[in-house]
Amino acid sequence: HFNGDSTYTHIIVATISSFLAAFSSCPFDTARSKMMNQMKDFNGVGLKYVSLLDCLSKMVYREGGLLVLWSGLFAMFLRLAPHTIITFV
Repeated sequence: HFNGDSTYTHIIVATISSFLAAFSSCPFDTARSKMMNQMKDFNGVGLKYVSLLDCLSKMVYREGGLLVLWSGLFAMFLRLAPHTIITFV
């Protein structure tokens, strides 16, 4: 620890950083999951989404607004937080 920082301080900072990491990567992870799970034609080309930007725009405009991008945020945070805390403490 540096300059008298306590373990409690490191736990708080690790929790905040894991939340920010989950918050920033959740829209892309959600879009990636939707693209991987879409139906494909006989050539292996996706039938619903063409690209990542196409997937993100269709999620926002057709499937429920901006909040749908962070639909798995809590689960991602619960998965990431313990790992981050153990790593940085």
